[in-house]
Amino acid sequence: MFTTRLHYSGDTLSTISELAAASSMWSIAPTALLHESMETILATIVEAAAHYCAYINEVLAVMLPEKVVGRPKHEIIANADAPLLNDMKLRFFTKVPGMPE
Repeated sequence: MFTTRLHYSGDTLSTISELAAASSMWSIAPTALLHESMETILATIVEAAAHYCAYINEVLAVMLPEKVVGRPKHEIIANADAPLLNDMKLRFFTKVPGMPE
């Protein structure tokens, strides 16, 4: 790769890697301009991701009703040894009614 003093910035590796990436993109979506190739590739990726999300949504819509029948049962669990909330000093910006500040 030849450079001139006018266009030499000291970083030819970035230019080489950019040209390698551009040639790869151009082989996937051959257009005259690089940004058009990038737009075509990104549009294809976004479309594939949308199809994948729709697929996962449909799979979950079919699987979840079979696994979860009715509402889950709720049970209150009480710990007799737990300290009372009024006896505890809470931190991290928590205010409880009736607690001194």
